[in-house]
Amino acid sequence: MAETAEPPREGDQHNHGPGIFIAGDVIGDVHHHVASTPSGHAGESPTEAEARNGGETPETGEPAEDEDEEDGPLWSLIGYGWFTVLLFGMAGVGLKDAFTSRTPTVERVASVPLAAGLALGGLVVLAFAFAALAEVCAVGAVNAAGSARRRGVEGRCAAARLNLRQARIVARWAHNSAVVAGVVAALVGFLAVSRRAAERAHDARECAESEVTKTQAALNDQSPAR
Repeated sequence: MAETAEPPREGDQHNHGPGIFIAGDVIGDVHHHVASTPSGHAGESPTEAEARNGGETPETGEPAEDEDEEDGPLWSLIGYGWFTVLLFGMAGVGLKDAFTSRTPTVERVASVPLAAGLALGGLVVLAFAFAALAEVCAVGAVNAAGSARRRGVEGRCAAARLNLRQARIVARWAHNSAVVAGVVAALVGFLAVSRRAAERAHDARECAESEVTKTQAALNDQSPAR
């Protein structure tokens, strides 16, 4: 009689996959894998999981950090202002060494072009500082204009006019900052980098002024209805 195949015992281990056979599991086989979807609902993206968790990352459970907070115009203004003071200060020290009799002649001659280069770099950074100031003012104008429109819809006309006045003042500061940024860019001959600063300041000025104009028109349209 033909022998019947003995069924595999419970403790037997077999390797039926292309992976490495360790302790009954085939590492790398289709039977041993990690799900690509993070813990949460099936088919849910990490962004949706974060929103469902109230702004917390599904891995750590901690509040998600806003990556744009560190790159705001206010921090740019602080950084550009610090570099401007640093470069102009170094240029002043170089000019002082150039006109000091106790300094060797070779160092005095070399200090002049070095100071000129530092001053040129300071002017470029100064243009970006005024561009960042224009962007800060534009953000303030946009916020004030938005508050004015919202309060106008709510019927708070006095508060809306006050916010509109604030938006106009901040927009005027954005305009003046953009003008100064353009003048500084012209002083360095409108290099590619300084022209970029002037364009940023110009865009910020246009944004602030357009928000003020739009808010003024919206409030004027709401006035007859009140």
